[in-house]
Amino acid sequence: GPVAPADARARLAPVTDLIRGYHESIGDGAVAEFLGAAPDALPDTYASASPLAHVPPRASVLTVHGTDDTRVPMTHTHAYVAACRSVAGPTSPDITLLELPHLPHLDAISPTAPHWPAVHDWLDDWSALDRQGRSA
Repeated sequence: GPVAPADARARLAPVTDLIRGYHESIGDGAVAEFLGAAPDALPDTYASASPLAHVPPRASVLTVHGTDDTRVPMTHTHAYVAACRSVAGPTSPDITLLELPHLPHLDAISPTAPHWPAVHDWLDDWSALDRQGRSA
């Protein structure tokens, strides 16, 4: 059956702007490799897949990113968070940034990385608020 959209998301060192990522060849050309073509050749694909094209998000978002990430620049995440917050209204989902000083790109997905307790706390807090909202 159809899958309901998520109400909360944790993004780990994400590529938030696929067109910018393509043109800057971040991650040694990872965007081009993943999508298989340039934005000019696949404009609909880039638009539908790029988080920046869907601001504000429909769900609360926790973004975890290391300042020393050499594959996806922190400036991309800062631009995404700023864009989300610039259009946020009183009923907009929560946008949280967990910016860590020592988190290389691939360490963001490591199950032993030190940020997981904070991610779990954020999800627990979101879940408690969601349950309160549903019971109100």
